[in-house]
Amino acid sequence: MSKVFGFPIPYALWQKENEHFYDAIVHLLFSLLGVNIHSEVHTQYGRADALIIFENNIYCLEFKLDKSAEEAISQINNQGYLDKYPDTGKPLHKIDINVSSSKKKVESLIWEVVNEKTSYHNSLTLPI
Repeated sequence: MSKVFGFPIPYALWQKENEHFYDAIVHLLFSLLGVNIHSEVHTQYGRADALIIFENNIYCLEFKLDKSAEEAISQINNQGYLDKYPDTGKPLHKIDINVSSSKKKVESLIWEVVNEKTSYHNSLTLPI
């Protein structure tokens, strides 16, 4: 996390086996920046870890602890976390942040962008 956000988190504050810890840090960070972020957003099939809604873009963030990044993107798709937003005309961003509990850092990140109006689709996978 310190590599992504630029500040170290003391060892004693790390919570093993708890992806909600990372969700809370991101929620707090974006809230302090004045960003419109919503955590644990319910859909008819599940709940998204975080949705960030800007004037021109919508971001769905899914956090995983010691799992594959592809699993989180599948979860966003299968659980319909962005299903109510295609008619907005805004690009929809699906972002997975996979954290390693043993390394205590973000291990990988997948970022997919879908614009329903133009059928534009792009994907980025970063090993970190």
